[in-house]
Amino acid sequence: MSSLKVIKNRIKSVENTKKISRTMRLVSAAKYVKAERDLSCARTLGTSPQYFFEAAGLKVDLQPKSRFINPNVSIVSTIDLFDRLSIISAPKFVLYDGLDDNTVDCWVEFTFATIIYLVLKESSVAEHAARMTAMDNATKNASEMIKKLQLKFNRTRQAAITAELNEIISGASAIR
Repeated sequence: MSSLKVIKNRIKSVENTKKISRTMRLVSAAKYVKAERDLSCARTLGTSPQYFFEAAGLKVDLQPKSRFINPNVSIVSTIDLFDRLSIISAPKFVLYDGLDDNTVDCWVEFTFATIIYLVLKESSVAEHAARMTAMDNATKNASEMIKKLQLKFNRTRQAAITAELNEIISGASAIR
């Protein structure tokens, strides 16, 4: 009988774990939606430096290569950055003849800050997506474990009932 209590306690424990992981998944899903909304705003902000560099004649893709695709896929690589000298020596930079060095330096800082912000937002979305996926998998695993424990509990209970019936039948047979 103590084995049945142990199994029953284990089932309750795993059910509690399942509830916690399901709740954590819901929290992660809410944070994921907020982070994805912030990311779309950050991607819009990241287009300004892209247009400036294209107009200056620099061939660059300022979209970070650490890209969040969906909750299960995220690609990680590097991005090229330009300093003031490479911007000033760009083929079409002469179109911006009124820009002084201080303005170009500010633009380089803005570009750098924008890219860092965009990369941080991408990684935040990827983190929440990974956490959401992990909690979903934990919930599924807990459900499977509960099913196995319930099966074990039922078999153990049935074995105990069968053993008791055998004892009763044996005792009745011995009395005759």
